[in-house]
Amino acid sequence: MEIKIKNNSVFKDAINAINELVDEGKLKFTKDGLNIKETDPTMISMIDFNFGKENFEKYDIADEQEIPISFSQLNLILKRMSANDKLFIKNEKDKNYLELTINKENSKKFSIPVLDLEDKKLPDINLEFKAIIEINKTILTESILDAVVIGETLVFAADKNKLSFFCSEDMNKLEIDLDKKDKNVFSFEFKEDKLDTIKSKYSLEYLKKIEKAGKISDIVKLELGNDYPIRITYSNKEKNISISYVLAPRVED
Repeated sequence: MEIKIKNNSVFKDAINAINELVDEGKLKFTKDGLNIKETDPTMISMIDFNFGKENFEKYDIADEQEIPISFSQLNLILKRMSANDKLFIKNEKDKNYLELTINKENSKKFSIPVLDLEDKKLPDINLEFKAIIEINKTILTESILDAVVIGETLVFAADKNKLSFFCSEDMNKLEIDLDKKDKNVFSFEFKEDKLDTIKSKYSLEYLKKIEKAGKISDIVKLELGNDYPIRITYSNKEKNISISYVLAPRVED
């Protein structure tokens, strides 16, 4: 396997975001491109990253291949790249390491071990969301940062007219409302027919890590239910790049 990555900055940002939640896992190379699908150690969140074949200048993959590595180590190496550097990644089947070359002239060559990881059975997620809303990513980022000042959890709520964020702890409260006709709302679909409002609460510790993926796209898609997991997706459809998170809710007893 030998590849040359075209969109280095997006790849760097994605690996950095993934490493916020996962220390090690598998790079899966297929005929369509690179996929990373992992859960964090607590199984509270799941990541699904797709980096389409068109984001490679060279993509020499003989067969579908999975390479278990340390995302932490890969992330450190990618941070040593500048914006104009070229990245080459190579793995020979009889070698127990992944070779990363930054530039071919005056090059830096790094090698990281291929790990012996147990096969992880990922949860089979089949979710039916009651609201699907696309907004400017800045709204989500700022709501998370505002909520961190107040407490440890953030409630996402939606009805047929608006998306809301709530946070409260002790006597401190935060409420943010975003009307579906706001210029920062790009699509709004509310499908719940039994409840006027749906809402779910999530850990801010996880949300802060998830929003790091916002560098991939200016738009974020939120898929919601009532006391239900949330799916948060940043995608660039033109470049066939996406990173999606499913996060379990914090359910009150």
